Amino acid sequence: RGIKRVSYAMTKLLVLFMAMFLVGAPVIAADLSGVWTLRWEPDFGGHLDAYDCTFKQNSRVLTVNCREDAAMSGEVDGQVVTIRFKTGRDGNENATLTGEVNQQANKITGEWRLSEQNRTGKFVATKQ
Repeated sequence: RGIKRVSYAMTKLLVLFMAMFLVGAPVIAADLSGVWTLRWEPDFGGHLDAYDCTFKQNSRVLTVNCREDAAMSGEVDGQVVTIRFKTGRDGNENATLTGEVNQQANKITGEWRLSEQNRTGKFVATKQ
């Protein structure tokens, strides 16, 4: 009878740990490949701006092409997306966009940062 009680308690404990693991497990983002509208709030010049970009995801690696600009590189880590590229008149400023993908994998909301100028702003990307 004592062994059954210990076995029942261990089973309950195991079920509790499994439930905690499943609830706390990170969600893997869906493939983000496709056309997205990128909205800057504001852009680097202080203006609201938006344009279409093509995202291509290969595993965790993300490539973003917007207009005729050089391709931006990034990565996807669960629900977090990071995109890095060079900007500025001489192309010597480092820009980073860091955002979170929603559960439907059709919207990324986040912040952009210009490292050298220590400036930030917001962005939203919406999948078409």
